[in-house]
Amino acid sequence: MKILLFGGNGYIGSEFVNQLQSISNVKLIRLPSRRPDGSGYSFKELDGLIKKAKPFILINCAAYVGGNSIINCEDHKDQTIQSNVIFPQMLGEICKERNITFGHVSSGCVFNGYPSGGYEEDDVRNMTFNTKCSFYTGTKAMAEDCLNNVERKYIWRIRLPFDEINHPRNYLAKLIQFDRLVVSANSISNRKELVTACIECIMKSVPFGIYHVTNPGAIRTDEIVSMIRNILKIDKDFQYFESIEAFDKLSTIPRSNTILNMEKLGRAGIVMTPVHESVEKSLKKWQWVTA
Repeated sequence: MKILLFGGNGYIGSEFVNQLQSISNVKLIRLPSRRPDGSGYSFKELDGLIKKAKPFILINCAAYVGGNSIINCEDHKDQTIQSNVIFPQMLGEICKERNITFGHVSSGCVFNGYPSGGYEEDDVRNMTFNTKCSFYTGTKAMAEDCLNNVERKYIWRIRLPFDEINHPRNYLAKLIQFDRLVVSANSISNRKELVTACIECIMKSVPFGIYHVTNPGAIRTDEIVSMIRNILKIDKDFQYFESIEAFDKLSTIPRSNTILNMEKLGRAGIVMTPVHESVEKSLKKWQWVTA
């Protein structure tokens, strides 16, 4: 099976590379998501690259996330739109024309709030440009809309990725570094498990569509902090905001705090470790070296 991957140098994409390279019947082809000078591809250029590669599956992990903070997307809107909307839209159109299965990594942060049972894949998103959201989140929602007419696709919504490696994009590492935290319950995604789940969607030929790819359950910020104290033996006086509302008043962009429903992925036969267990395992294997 020939798989073409864009965004293989990123936090999520690099894990796709690690796992896909270990599968014997997979031939992985990696391509940059931009020209060498940093500019975006034209549709004709991109189509030519994909035509030459002749993949059965195309996976897009490329995205502009503002470095280590999506706040920076607010000041780089052109680059954010190009990477997060125009690029995946072109990929989707090419995949549709060439009958290539398309896998696109999206974000569960298109939701905010706590409905009973958690948000399901088909629920109306409430963090889009039509409502109130950060520019980054708005572009992720817009990309999903641009792919509506692509039938052979997987859209994988992930949230707050983490694992055992001290990395600037690791949610656990961010909590350790932040001076002040907001106590909120969230769905979060173990980086290695989420990539495994996405690959299983392909290998098991599960029905096309949108899938929430987070560890089952939800975990509060203060629960993670307690684990960090007990497991990593960090003697830090973690400070908290009085409430989510108090944090929102100081935040320069709207933030998502939410729980996603995982039942659809489970019905497809793909199982991830319960969130508390996954966080505990990651902390017990913690590596301080920066990846």
